[in-house]
Amino acid sequence: MVGPHPGRCAAGAPDHALVITAPIVAGVSAPSVAELRARLAELTLRDAARIERRLNALERGTPRDRDTAAITAKVATDIARGAEQVALRRASVPAITYPDLPIAANATRSPPRCATIR
Repeated sequence: MVGPHPGRCAAGAPDHALVITAPIVAGVSAPSVAELRARLAELTLRDAARIERRLNALERGTPRDRDTAAITAKVATDIARGAEQVALRRASVPAITYPDLPIAANATRSPPRCATIR
């Protein structure tokens, strides 16, 4: 389990702006599994659990014919895409406002009604 709240960001995820790392460029070494695992907190629980299973499979070992650097690069791309989706969702949350309730306005104008309610 990555975090305690289903459908929300993983435990320890920052509530502020998202830090997006640079994409992997050809010729540059791919990030390590530990570096990728550290970024799981930026994702939703669903994405984090899915990617964590892939990272566990990488740590257990892969067949010789598979390219671990390519798999690691694909996981890094998926993490960046998931983190971007979380940032977009957070940015689209509307601000909550509470209007003045009509019952409160009436209570100050007519004290006899307030006494009856109490």
